[in-house]
Amino acid sequence: MTARRRKARFIIEVLAAASVIGTMVSPAVAAPAAPGLLVKAEGKDVTDSLPVMVENGVSWVPVRQAAALLHATVQWSDGAVTVQRGHSVLEFRVGSSQVSEGGQTYDLPGDVRLIGNSTYVPLRFLAERLGYAVSWDGVRQIDLEPSEKRQQEVTRIEDILRQQNEVTNTLKSYATDMNLTLQGSAPMAGVNQSIRAEGGFEILYQRDPLAMAAKGKISATNLPGLSGPVTVDAYLADNKVYFQNPVGGGWYFIPVDLSLLKEWMAQGADTPEQRRVISLMADGAELTDQGDAYMIAGDMDKSMMARMADVLNQGTGQPALEPLPPDVDMSVHYDITVDKSGMHSRSFRIVEQVAVASEFQFQWILSGTTDQINQVPPVVVPDEVKQKAVPLDIPELPEAPGPSL
Repeated sequence: MTARRRKARFIIEVLAAASVIGTMVSPAVAAPAAPGLLVKAEGKDVTDSLPVMVENGVSWVPVRQAAALLHATVQWSDGAVTVQRGHSVLEFRVGSSQVSEGGQTYDLPGDVRLIGNSTYVPLRFLAERLGYAVSWDGVRQIDLEPSEKRQQEVTRIEDILRQQNEVTNTLKSYATDMNLTLQGSAPMAGVNQSIRAEGGFEILYQRDPLAMAAKGKISATNLPGLSGPVTVDAYLADNKVYFQNPVGGGWYFIPVDLSLLKEWMAQGADTPEQRRVISLMADGAELTDQGDAYMIAGDMDKSMMARMADVLNQGTGQPALEPLPPDVDMSVHYDITVDKSGMHSRSFRIVEQVAVASEFQFQWILSGTTDQINQVPPVVVPDEVKQKAVPLDIPELPEAPGPSL
């Protein structure tokens, strides 16, 4: 064998070995989609925000971006990727060709793969499990549209939420028994420590004049200033929030402007902004008929909450709701039970996950039941509380320096 032929053979063998090794260590690398591929979700061009990788005729997409377009949320834990919208919970695992949902296991057309820092899943499977139809024009365009069944469900959820909101805003009074659990971790004195708090409250609400009262107890672990069970006592009335110091027992008040809240309540659910917020909630929710009540379960991620804030701020004409900082991540899951006969809320459960700069991680669980509809005695701030309460001195934070002009 000549030197030239030996060199050529060596190059071929090296290339072949590199190909095999590449297949072994990089199974997640898929062929990119054909140039000019167009992706649309509900008629909107999302090509730039949803990169698609095509392998053996299967379109793979980053799960976070795809879930956001399909109005679902994503959580990561120990190699598992959980996608949730309402009652639909899908659990993928990197390197596995199976996905679990509601105790059932389904086969995927390939392994869930990690490309860069993104987890890729099959687009069609994810979309169809979340009630979307996926179509391909055979040339260059992928369309994602809610199925007819999903469209009907979203419309029904919007109608129920709108009725529930309107009824709630017209109730003269009601009582809510509420339970709160907070658990998480935070750095303290250079050490990451577990934090926990739990408690129960009764909240009385009165529409006219607008007033609220809250009483309960809370116990905490590793929360500064709180140890053991403490009493919570507070009132909202006369454009003031009165509350008792849970440690020292003294009473304080903070002036508040209730005009926007009163205006919001007077408008019911009939403003363009409120209709849009309800529509956003319905996009990320699912409906269950429980016979004498409706159960609405939904999910919101940081991007959805930002869209809601934008809508509400447009309605008020001022930045009443500030966007979350970049280093804060948040997701919310909620369940609402609506009474069919009165169309008012019977119960609710809210689970909120918060992470701040990868250091603070918290989970809030807030649940409650509503009763005493239009039967709550008048909410009155005791004269003793008004006499003892002193203004709470809250130092003003310095404004962040703006850009130089």
